Amino acid sequence: MVKTGQGEAYILAATLFSTFSLVIACIVKTRERFMGVGQVLATPLFFASNAVYPTAIMPGWLRTISHLNPLTYVVDALRRFMLAGSPSSFGLSHDYEVH
Repeated sequence: MVKTGQGEAYILAATLFSTFSLVIACIVKTRERFMGVGQVLATPLFFASNAVYPTAIMPGWLRTISHLNPLTYVVDALRRFMLAGSPSSFGLSHDYEVH
């Protein structure tokens, strides 16, 4: 069962990261470069978000980067919808505004 807002969060996240991939694909000309550049950019985005660790335990400099990272807000919104009783760290309206 899809909760209200969950579908929108999925669509916004998919659109954001699909656009990210398309921009990279337009810049590089070979599949090997696309995969390499994609991983070089996606890995830091993943580890500098709240997907692995909560932002509360991050050092200040990494917390600042995390708050600039759109993946942090995607993870926050999806975690709110997928885990029963899980509060949103930033508020769903803020999550939607950022991404």
